[in-house]
Amino acid sequence: MVTYMNSTTAQALAKLDEFAELQPGWNGYDAQPLSPTVLVNAKAIVNALSPAPAVFPTANDSVQLEYTKPDDDYLELEVTADTVYAYYAPAHGTSADDHEWTVPLSPTAVADVVAAFFADRVPCALPDKEVV
Repeated sequence: MVTYMNSTTAQALAKLDEFAELQPGWNGYDAQPLSPTVLVNAKAIVNALSPAPAVFPTANDSVQLEYTKPDDDYLELEVTADTVYAYYAPAHGTSADDHEWTVPLSPTAVADVVAAFFADRVPCALPDKEVV
């Protein structure tokens, strides 16, 4: 079977491959290279998302996935070795309107959160999401 990817997905996956080459101190401080488990998890999730997110390494052995809509609503997903942490900030709200919660480490669960975000539903209001 041939899998077709849009260029943004291919670009995000290429960046994740680059993250595998990070050396100790890559952030100018004491950050360690990302674990292979984190990178495998992030790739599986990115492959399930449309549109593809912006991707960034973190010093916490995780990969941050980001979306910003034209109205400046913001969704951040931090993929770790065993879970996904989500953060949602509406553009025209206050910090009291921001939400943080955990999402199961499942490409489908993360794709549901992203779909809710782009459908203008508060993503953390999805059933079976644990708000932290």
